[in-house]
Amino acid sequence: MTEASVNFIRNLVRCPVLSEADILVALTAAGADETLPDGNRKLAQLGSGVTGFLIDFSGATMALSRDFTSKLKFRVNSTTHRADIAKRTGVDQHLRTDPRPGGNSSGVLALAASATIGAIYLRTKSLISVIKGLYALRILDERLDGVSLMELFKDEIDHKSSGNSVQEWSPQAEDIDPFAQGTCPFPEFSTPSEIGGVSIFETCYDDKGELKRDGLYTMHQISEPRVAETLGQPIQRRQGPEIALLSPGEEVQTGTLREIKLSAQRNGRRVFTPGVDISPTVNEEPYRPNDFSGWVSSQQSSNQRSSGKRRYVGGMNLQRRKQRRFDCEFVSILRQEAEMTDALGLLPPQNTYFKHTIKTKLLDFEPDLISSLCLFLLQIGSARAFVTLQAALKSSRETKDHLYGAQSRKWVSRDLTLKDRFEVIGEIQENAAYLQILRCNHILNMYRQSGETAEHSSSFTIWAVPRDVLDSRPRARGNPKNIAVAAAVDKMMEKILPDLERSSAVYKRKRRKVLEFRKLGQRLDILAHRFGDAVLGLIHFDQSGETPGSVDTEKIILEPTDETFENFVDILEESQGELLREISTAARSSFQHILYEDMWRPDLFPLERHIAEDVLQLPKGSQELQNLLR
Repeated sequence: MTEASVNFIRNLVRCPVLSEADILVALTAAGADETLPDGNRKLAQLGSGVTGFLIDFSGATMALSRDFTSKLKFRVNSTTHRADIAKRTGVDQHLRTDPRPGGNSSGVLALAASATIGAIYLRTKSLISVIKGLYALRILDERLDGVSLMELFKDEIDHKSSGNSVQEWSPQAEDIDPFAQGTCPFPEFSTPSEIGGVSIFETCYDDKGELKRDGLYTMHQISEPRVAETLGQPIQRRQGPEIALLSPGEEVQTGTLREIKLSAQRNGRRVFTPGVDISPTVNEEPYRPNDFSGWVSSQQSSNQRSSGKRRYVGGMNLQRRKQRRFDCEFVSILRQEAEMTDALGLLPPQNTYFKHTIKTKLLDFEPDLISSLCLFLLQIGSARAFVTLQAALKSSRETKDHLYGAQSRKWVSRDLTLKDRFEVIGEIQENAAYLQILRCNHILNMYRQSGETAEHSSSFTIWAVPRDVLDSRPRARGNPKNIAVAAAVDKMMEKILPDLERSSAVYKRKRRKVLEFRKLGQRLDILAHRFGDAVLGLIHFDQSGETPGSVDTEKIILEPTDETFENFVDILEESQGELLREISTAARSSFQHILYEDMWRPDLFPLERHIAEDVLQLPKGSQELQNLLR
């Protein structure tokens, strides 16, 4: 480990007491050094554990909701987030990795970021130093998360700073460590001499990394004076400058793919860095991610319930419903899109497909649906969808000889009967992007072969059941819409499996499957009718781990009611209808290449000639991204 690398890490995490040995272990991946067979894995486990403990303890001390803390931990501990941190901060440039293929994967980079935090705690035994390292590395982001973990130590910092109240904290602030002064408001974790587990720390967490009840009770007793004073009190969010997502970057040449390196200044506009005050510098209304999330400011104590009319059980009134926060992943994706569009000189999302009017309409949906529908709105046709399509194209070429065998040959056939499609859908069980695109295509065509189209909308209409349906069901009662759906499913069953006895258990089991496929096919048909069939190749955002992120697309599509889904499609039309139709037209050749044997193209598409990391640097709606499908 060179002296330059050691000084770089010390300055980066603002921890000058880190020794060269600490940094050497933290930046040594497994397999890179024979003397350290496990590399930095134990340090990474320690770093992730301490980070999880701090988030859990902040939830108990600052009266944060369990939903908030669990989703914050999910974002912070995600491999994609930590690997991105290692790349952005330059830690990856000093990492010793295994020279074998895959030695520099995102998982290896994520371990390096966590191991750096583990090294800080192992050396200092100070949770304040750990928190400052988390903020210095941007693993935690006070403005993005909407909460500052330094609030946990505010009383101790105020007391030890000779009466000088600490209102704001930044990684550049003076280190004030209550542990070094002989006072320990939190349990001190003794660490063995070898780099391994933490004895008392392990008693607080179970095998899954979740905080035990007994562990929480023990820590509650240790810090009882502070908890008693703060629990049940209204959360006061510290006032700070509102920021705009102004992340300038290096110009990207038209028609080429280059990594967008965000710089600190471009056209007189500044980007947020820890410890630097930022104000909006544009004439338009600045984009504030917290405005859309309602993080801690939206949380109310039990004594401050709003007097508004309750709409949901548990006291969630209309005002709180509209302030319900979004997933950390959603805010992070929206922020990254804003950074990339700014670097390319394009209009940011809030001025194009995510305007204020669109945001208002999305907030009118049910609280449990808002986050997933917003993610779908951001991801459809985005760079992440392109990377998933890229993986599907790659798989279609790698499995061509195997897939085009005797039985699987019909997977890529055009003309199939309803029964054949039903069997194909049942055969495709894997979550690989390639197979999921095939599966959705067969579900869509099975729905269309049944004689129904998306032109028959269900929103705000009174369903008229055909007379023959009512006549065939003596004294038919219930919702006319449900009666019509049941009749349509019965007709599909007659075409798919005409020989099955209606009263048999097999028939009932198959019928439930057909009912589910019909619902999904109907909604896929609505999307295809609006934006083109090829858009169905750009709605998958990785379910198998091949590409960054993980979203269950089918669940997002099936979860809303019919009226809610059609209203959401109307929002898609209003916000990005023309864009999605352009992308669908451009993706037609690659989409058909995946679906049909007779449309298979031996030459590589431009999308296949670039690595996924380069594709992910292009914002949604950019011409450079669409050119990859030509």
